[in-house]
Amino acid sequence: MTNNPFELFIQLTKQKPERYPKPIHQMVKIQENMLKKYDFKEELGKHAVDWIETYCILPAGENKGEPVKLLLWQKWFIYSIFCFYGYFEEPVFDVDTGEIIEYKKNYSRVVKDVSLIVASGNAKTTTLSFILVYMLYSRKFKNPDMFIGSNTHKQARITFDAVVTTIKSSKEMKKGARIVDSQSTVYVPGNSSRLFAMSSKGENHEGINPSVVYTDEIHLFPDNQYVQDLKKSTKRDDFLYLESSTQGTVRGGYLDSRMEFLRNNLEKDLEDVDDRVFCALFVQDDEKEIYEAYEQNNPQLLFKSNPSLGYAVKFTQLKDRIKMLLNDESVRVSVLTKNFNIPQNSENSYFTEQECRTLPFDESVLEYAPVFIGLDMAYTRHPSNDLTSITFMMVNPYTDERFVKDILLLPKYFNKQTYYKGELKEEKLDMIKEKSKFDNNIPYNEKNNVFGYEKYAEKGDVVVIDEELVEKVVEVASDSARCDCFGVTESFVIGFILYMQEKYHFNILKIGLDPN
Repeated sequence: MTNNPFELFIQLTKQKPERYPKPIHQMVKIQENMLKKYDFKEELGKHAVDWIETYCILPAGENKGEPVKLLLWQKWFIYSIFCFYGYFEEPVFDVDTGEIIEYKKNYSRVVKDVSLIVASGNAKTTTLSFILVYMLYSRKFKNPDMFIGSNTHKQARITFDAVVTTIKSSKEMKKGARIVDSQSTVYVPGNSSRLFAMSSKGENHEGINPSVVYTDEIHLFPDNQYVQDLKKSTKRDDFLYLESSTQGTVRGGYLDSRMEFLRNNLEKDLEDVDDRVFCALFVQDDEKEIYEAYEQNNPQLLFKSNPSLGYAVKFTQLKDRIKMLLNDESVRVSVLTKNFNIPQNSENSYFTEQECRTLPFDESVLEYAPVFIGLDMAYTRHPSNDLTSITFMMVNPYTDERFVKDILLLPKYFNKQTYYKGELKEEKLDMIKEKSKFDNNIPYNEKNNVFGYEKYAEKGDVVVIDEELVEKVVEVASDSARCDCFGVTESFVIGFILYMQEKYHFNILKIGLDPN
């Protein structure tokens, strides 16, 4: 029996696979391959964990003031960051010309880019604050300059205040630190280290050279500009980027693009994976799991998004939140995003309750009928992306009966891009097969030629955007509606609605649009 928490966590994912989401299983598989490729310095992870448990105290909660006892997932997270080491080629530049003279192999930490996505209440910010305090004081790091960033200075101060609370709780740490609260700054002269809190608004990010950047609640970021500016600002080989968040309601923002990048990396063949990116995505695989957990009184299903369940998070609390959700639709967004890490739009509905009372649909009822249209836009260029959903609802003006038809748009092709030995490789794949394979709740059996989205397309619930359909849409709309069958565009969707209107001669009364 091993005492190595990194190995223990990996063993537990195999012994109790139902407790861990697909992205964690994928990350573990990558790490098992990394163990074959790199040195694993267990002593570095142990040093970090032992230091935190020796010097840090819990800054909040019912156990506030007690010594920290890290959970297994937190130890695995820390070991994953600090233990892998290997040789990497770095260019050496001529001082005068700036030309590359040679490539030199440097022995350095493998992981440089870290993401933690976990439900609220699971000690996300506290865990990262412990890591920052450790790096401030540990002699393992050379002159670390560290930055805490977020969408607002107030949010950045949450982590900063957690760091300060931890420092002040220890006489030894407090004695060795200079805390300038008015400037959101901590200096530790004995280790030549500094920590600053700042926001994405109002500050000049030019001229900084951080060794560590931590961005908190990245679901608030409207785009990736702030993060990219911080990443580009450093010249240090030992740079470490850390980020954490729950899910949120800003669709199309930085978190969505980041999640797509991370999931794409997890999906790659092992030889193509970027080992320098580590992500711990504690998310529910399916919304149905939370209702099953409630009905079956089964907490095991909620560990996927709540790895601290039983400690920082109580099952009774989560059950109360689910009960509240079942009884009050207005809390849906906050409960699903914060408590179970399920992304949501900021609005619950585009139609009134009366407008949404429907009967089974027969496509012929659309002919010459008054129709409401709901559109949930997605661009779908990768199997991990959502699908564009168009809802057609017909109202019989004489009987007030309502009929509804949902249509999902799926591109015919997927352009898979991979980097191999510095070269970009592109492969044209069948999106029906790739999307069926990716989505957990969709039937998929390649051996028996079973692909769920193919069956839905045969039933008419999914419309595949192929060359033939594109030509039909362009004929009705205009050439601006043309798309490449590798993704969905707004112009094509507008053209498709016009194509359906031309086909059935219905009258559009109202359109509800979610552009994200």
